[in-house]
Amino acid sequence: RFPIELHLQDYDATQLVRIAEKKARESYNMCLASGVDKALAEAFKTTYASEVPQHNGGLAVRLVDEAVSRFATRMGREVQDGLDDAASCGAEQEPEAKAEGEETVGVLTVRDFDLEDPFEALRQEAARQEALKAQKGDENAQALSRQQQREQEEREREQAEKVRLQKAAISELEGMIGFKEAKAYVYKLIRKIQFVQAGGSRKVLDTCKNLILVGNPG
Repeated sequence: RFPIELHLQDYDATQLVRIAEKKARESYNMCLASGVDKALAEAFKTTYASEVPQHNGGLAVRLVDEAVSRFATRMGREVQDGLDDAASCGAEQEPEAKAEGEETVGVLTVRDFDLEDPFEALRQEAARQEALKAQKGDENAQALSRQQQREQEEREREQAEKVRLQKAAISELEGMIGFKEAKAYVYKLIRKIQFVQAGGSRKVLDTCKNLILVGNPG
């Protein structure tokens, strides 16, 4: 009845990044920060590889929506922190801080897309701490700016929340009666994640996230 069949290919990583940029620009009047396009393209090839055939362009749209939500939360906290700083100092915000804040408005970062390498962040923080120790005692040495301090505190809060949720999930799983195979499967995934975090290839995470649970009901 319909002899003509036209198969539409899935979008590749580069095209998905372009869709994300278009979504951010047209729906939110925002743009992607430098380096986000490369991080997103790599994520589409690895972290989200199994989702591309299922969601295609919708995946890019969803990731932008989630990034904007994180951006709004981050901006809200930074504004509140700025008000607290102004109240405690009894002075207006410094011009440099204002300019720095204005530059970040409307720009989605790697952090907003939750693609920030936690180990790289830890290495950078360790390097900053070493620099501060080396400069200790020097009258001209300056500590981290308030903006950097707020960002670091926010990262620490986010990391602490992730760790809390992970521990709660593992505790709940261990508290279940039986489920030997399911528990083994979860721990296998955890070992893969730990392998990637230690520097292994992200391709080991390229597995289908959909499961079919079989067995007797109840």
